Amino acid sequence: MIMFLDVIPKSENFVLGLLMMAIGMIVISLATFFYIGSGFGAGPRDSLMVAVTRLTKLPVGACRGAIEVMAVIAGWLLGGLLGIGTVISAFSIGFFVQMTFKVIRFDPTKVKHETLLDTVKQLAK
Repeated sequence: MIMFLDVIPKSENFVLGLLMMAIGMIVISLATFFYIGSGFGAGPRDSLMVAVTRLTKLPVGACRGAIEVMAVIAGWLLGGLLGIGTVISAFSIGFFVQMTFKVIRFDPTKVKHETLLDTVKQLAK
């Protein structure tokens, strides 16, 4: 919808495009913080990122990066398009998540997520 409305212009300049992409990944990293930090559960990739971080004790950025790279490879093997932006974002989103969480001092492994049953019990009170 945003592309259709031409709210954010398409970049014809590679360097400007990289800058726009970096800003987008900062926004995604902040959104990941708010999303996980809410404690209402996380999506599939974010839940996997937290679980892998807990199990391996590796930095959250390394775990997120590995998950994204595997998702890109799987998508490509299934016939999806693979462009330079896809590769750059897959290899760099882990760095952005790691740095954002570090600046905010957020450890996603410490969040206790509410289960669906917990939510239903709260609503029933």
